[in-house]
Amino acid sequence: MGDAAPLTDNFPRRLSDRETDLRADLDAYRQFMNAPEAAANFEESPVVRRLWPEALRRDTAAWFPRQRALNEIMSAQFLLNLVPRLHSGLGDPTVVNAVFWQLRSDGFAAPAILARHPGAPPTEEGVCLCLAQQAILRGNFKAAEALFGLADQARPASVYTAMRIYLRLRLGDRAGADALLPAFRAQLGPAERPGGEACLRWAYGLFPPAGGTGASR
Repeated sequence: MGDAAPLTDNFPRRLSDRETDLRADLDAYRQFMNAPEAAANFEESPVVRRLWPEALRRDTAAWFPRQRALNEIMSAQFLLNLVPRLHSGLGDPTVVNAVFWQLRSDGFAAPAILARHPGAPPTEEGVCLCLAQQAILRGNFKAAEALFGLADQARPASVYTAMRIYLRLRLGDRAGADALLPAFRAQLGPAERPGGEACLRWAYGLFPPAGGTGASR
């Protein structure tokens, strides 16, 4: 006000440059929020029934399953757990965006990135991920798989290869998925290996070969 200088806050990491491990806090948050119990309390609340119109109650109730999915995504201990989360949330743009947010990609920035790079091949990890998210939301899994491949080259990460295996299986390209297995296993650190193998069993079990049983690889 008056002659006061405008407020600025352009000093990231001014208080601390340490990365904070929030996993324990996220687990406590998930238990505190308790989406299933909160949904039941909402449905049974006489105050809600008295004050909230029926249409608004229905719209609100539809958000509780979504909140549960978002809580699980936020508190994922391993990024590989994001692959089944993406599969279960494919029909919900909010859930898909949360998966990519955990990959440090902001889906809301995708339109700006697309406008800035019209028709240009992606050359940076963040651009690859934004474009992959847009492709998934359009149902273009082939394009998304190729973009995850480019992101994988930018910074090798087992979660990108796991996404590619899942998408190739979804597209019916079992041979292509098999071809990625050596690279995927080579990218797994010791702590990731059990989760990585579990992810493979889940993906191959989800899309078994015609006439097959979907045995793990």
